[in-house]
Amino acid sequence: MAKPLAHRIAALINKGLSNQEIIARLKCEPQSVYNTRYYLKNKTKLLDKQKTKRKYVRKAVEPVVVQAPPTPADLPTEIVESPEVRTPLVPQTYEPSLWERIKYWLAVK
Repeated sequence: MAKPLAHRIAALINKGLSNQEIIARLKCEPQSVYNTRYYLKNKTKLLDKQKTKRKYVRKAVEPVVVQAPPTPADLPTEIVESPEVRTPLVPQTYEPSLWERIKYWLAVK
């Protein structure tokens, strides 16, 4: 039993023949060659998509705990005066914000 025309066209396409050469060899309609080539191109696209398909797993979202910055009342209140500068020293665990530094700078002058 002979192979169907589409299989013979596909075999010649796989060998690298052009559409005109296939039409001349098999004496078939050009539309059947174009249709077979179109089918093979879409079939390979679908296979490529199936190979590269990825599963997306949604990660569990951890709740974000927002902690307020320590207020000056929560910090140690030890104030040590430096004899050369005469400004209160702040413990190193607390760095004043930009707004607090501006207020202090404006208050001193």
